[in-house]
Amino acid sequence: MHYLITGGAGFIGSHFVEHLANDNQITVFDNYSTGHNIFRHKNVNYVTGDITDLSSLQQLQQPVDVVIHLAAALSVTESMQNPAKYHKINVLGSQNVYDTASRLSARTIVSASSAAVYGDCGRAHITESFPYAGISPYASSKFEMEQLHANKAKMIFTRFFNVYGPRQDPRSPYTGVITAFMQRARSNQPLTIFGDGKQTRDFVFVKDLVRFVVDLVTLEAEGIFNIGTELETSIVDLANIISTFGSGGVVFEAERNGDIKYSVSDCAKLKGIVSFEQKTVLEKGVEKTWEWFVKGNGHEWIHSEL
Repeated sequence: MHYLITGGAGFIGSHFVEHLANDNQITVFDNYSTGHNIFRHKNVNYVTGDITDLSSLQQLQQPVDVVIHLAAALSVTESMQNPAKYHKINVLGSQNVYDTASRLSARTIVSASSAAVYGDCGRAHITESFPYAGISPYASSKFEMEQLHANKAKMIFTRFFNVYGPRQDPRSPYTGVITAFMQRARSNQPLTIFGDGKQTRDFVFVKDLVRFVVDLVTLEAEGIFNIGTELETSIVDLANIISTFGSGGVVFEAERNGDIKYSVSDCAKLKGIVSFEQKTVLEKGVEKTWEWFVKGNGHEWIHSEL
């Protein structure tokens, strides 16, 4: 099959490229603003462009079977300061991608949404039927994206919980808490927790996420799916795991606007379709991610199989 992957040089996108390249044709469309992870392979072609510029998407001319749309603006904090940017990229840019997918005769479009659309749901395991309750412009832009469609294509919207793993750039403002903690631990600086640390997250290892999403495509699924682990971890417990890699300890600062208190998935809908049992446990995933960091490769990844 021929896959078009927007944002395919980013953290998550590069794992999709690596997973799919041996048995498929891959076109990556990226502006490299949040990652420069390159998988050199005879089946992979990189096209430079921006999803907010419809004319740059005109570079894409070959028909595709599947679009995996990952290109996005991703920071909750930044979205509070610049909501217009998030609407432009995540809503208007997504419509450009969908229009391009229609032009290229795509049969399936997978769009990366976010658990941020659920907002604060208390301690409940969140199902896809929970109403929209986002508390940031980032969340609202992702929910608006879910309302868009492309002619004739099957639409899959994947609501990612907290994704982590190798190639997540700790220097980026979009980085997740695990890589931010690791960057500080590596320098023996204290890990900074915003709030009391009792807030919880559902951490999903990037390679598990890729497998779940590819299985959804292969099995011709359609609709909205949570992508998580159904397990919650408090930020203070996470900090205690990662602080063992350094000697700086943990410090607490004021809670940030837009941050969700509790978040954990219910993946019953996903489990009804894909094999869900071979999940990477958090401690093992953190270990694999740390191995990536100690190699000194926290900002980019270039791999060649040519």
